[in-house]
Amino acid sequence: MTRTPKAKGGGGRDGAIPPRPAHRMAIRLARLARRARGPGARGGAALAARVERLEDENWSLRDAAERYRSVLEVSGDVVLRCDADRRIVFVNDGFSTTFGLPAARVLGRRLDRLVAGLVVPGGEAARADESEPGAGDLLLSTPAGPRWFSLREVPLAARDGDRATRQCMLRDVTDRRATETELRRARDLAEAANAAKSRFLALASHEIRTPLNGILGMADLLLQTPLSSEQQTYAAAVRTSGEALLSLVDDVLDLAKIEAGRLDLQPGPHALETEIESVVELIAPRAQAKGIELAAYSGPGLPARMVFDAVRLRQVLINLVGNAIKFTETGGVSLSVTRAGGAENAADGDAGAVRLSFTVTDTGIGIAAADLDRIFGEYEQADSGPARRFGGTGLGLAIARAIVRRMGGDIAVASSPGAGSAFSFEVAFPVAAAERSGPERRRAPRERLLAGRRVLVVSAGRIEAPLILRRLSDLGAEARLVGPADAPGAASAARADAVLVDHGPAADAEPLLAGLAGLAPAAVLIAPSDRGSLARLKAAGAVGYLVKPVRRRSLERVAAALVEGRPVASDATDVRVPGEPTLPGGRSLRLLVADDNPINALLARALLANLGHAAETVGDGAVAVDTVEAALSAGRPFDAVLMDLHMPTLDGYGAIRAIRAAEAAAGRARLPIVALTADTTPDTERAALDAGADARLVKPMDAGAVSAVLDQLTAPAAGRRRA
Repeated sequence: MTRTPKAKGGGGRDGAIPPRPAHRMAIRLARLARRARGPGARGGAALAARVERLEDENWSLRDAAERYRSVLEVSGDVVLRCDADRRIVFVNDGFSTTFGLPAARVLGRRLDRLVAGLVVPGGEAARADESEPGAGDLLLSTPAGPRWFSLREVPLAARDGDRATRQCMLRDVTDRRATETELRRARDLAEAANAAKSRFLALASHEIRTPLNGILGMADLLLQTPLSSEQQTYAAAVRTSGEALLSLVDDVLDLAKIEAGRLDLQPGPHALETEIESVVELIAPRAQAKGIELAAYSGPGLPARMVFDAVRLRQVLINLVGNAIKFTETGGVSLSVTRAGGAENAADGDAGAVRLSFTVTDTGIGIAAADLDRIFGEYEQADSGPARRFGGTGLGLAIARAIVRRMGGDIAVASSPGAGSAFSFEVAFPVAAAERSGPERRRAPRERLLAGRRVLVVSAGRIEAPLILRRLSDLGAEARLVGPADAPGAASAARADAVLVDHGPAADAEPLLAGLAGLAPAAVLIAPSDRGSLARLKAAGAVGYLVKPVRRRSLERVAAALVEGRPVASDATDVRVPGEPTLPGGRSLRLLVADDNPINALLARALLANLGHAAETVGDGAVAVDTVEAALSAGRPFDAVLMDLHMPTLDGYGAIRAIRAAEAAAGRARLPIVALTADTTPDTERAALDAGADARLVKPMDAGAVSAVLDQLTAPAAGRRRA
């Protein structure tokens, strides 16, 4: 007879796996052996060979079974099998070892009752995969204490004589659960740390910028009073130092946001060219104070409105342009934006995204090749060492690169010592929906506005004049740049239709205009500080003027008027100096200022008075609400409210909500409310707008920004305000 190896695990009546295939094989072998002993030697030999072959197969089956069993036991998993009634018909040795229960005690029991008896109270975990029945984690009792097991139950293929229909596997995952718990704890701690860091940023921004608001504002007010030259110097030094400190605070706070992963973009539809020109106009006084040029160029074919975060883009450009001005002592700085790959570069994809190339070029000290990567590090300086001539924290480029990378691009730099630098980056901005689908998309191109016209640009400048030449060429003009000494002869020889003469320290435009008399109509390019020279320049022959840095639209209007022999409209040339306050529509407003800081309240009242408005101040939100209601009852309502967000008794958020609730209850028109805060975080702005504010102004208060916001909110067309 063929011996059947004794099974190692429990099963059947004695706990062994029923060796049914091997048992049937042995019976067949015995029958064949009896036949082989019968008559017929030839038949006996064939049967003997067949018996030997079957014995080999039998041993192979037993060897495979042993290998299967060893793998099953070595894996460390607990394996149970049950029949159609979910009664256990087999357990492996791992079950008895893990739970301290002999196989004989569990065979025949229902699987669900066995597991329920082992579960630690409260130890049923959520299923790991809800789409897979019979799967999940359980906390079970073991001789070694409670342990987590991953449960997986699968059906078995039906076999003749085999009662097992399902197999249940339990794998010890206690270590995995402990790791997951630690990871969750670490994540919670990290989130709590980020939240604490965000609160610190908001607090630091508010507490530092609030006194800076008073310092800068009072310095501005002081400079507007009659002072001796010495006093003016001291007051200007206070303001300059305050601006430097404010820039440092902003850089440090931005860096902290980047490190905390809270640098979020808030894209919206904006006029790209307007943003570019506003950046240049904002920084122009700094360049003009150093005696260097600053100009911007927007290439042809750019969409009028695109979707991007205007605040962050402006921050990048201000950092790059400001950095270039700092390291440039002669020549100047230019900022240009064009379509990446040229003007014919088509929009990308269904969203209509256009890839743009921004470049900031300067004629400064340049950067050594070894320092090109280092300067983008935090607190790094191109001009380092104790003898360095240029100050700063070394954070501007690091912050600019982080923002550009968040936009999907990166900043590159090309430079060499003494040859200037060029910082560039490419980003893709979607075209605004109205631009893609509305009439703006089909507007007639302006490339032929000056087609066939000859325009002469007279300038010794190295920066703005070449860019003006590019703009004129974009409009179809035959533009030529000449030096001041060659102007009269060039104008005569070229039979110019118009001449633009640059007036500045390098060349006085008055004699040039006199020499051009009768040759072609001329306009002058002046700095804001040269407005006092306009009368004598006009007397010398100028029929119009443009303020540097020159805006594209202003250049188009003036050049078109010159070549056509039309009078140059004043609104086409009289470009306001950045930051110069204007009265909203010429009207004087009655305003309420709610601010608990007496210095800031005094500053706000004085600033508004300089803008031509009357302001009343209160010290907390509750009083502000009462004052608004009292003014309405007296028939003298306020035109707008400037509400500080951090105040005692009732903060600005609560005061705004109370005013809005009273308006809704009485059916009154919406009162314009501007939130004032020294907290620059987007969360604060969103919270203020959600509370009912119409706009937010960040301290230190800027006269131009205050004037623009009030003009927007209180203009006659302000009936479009949110209801």
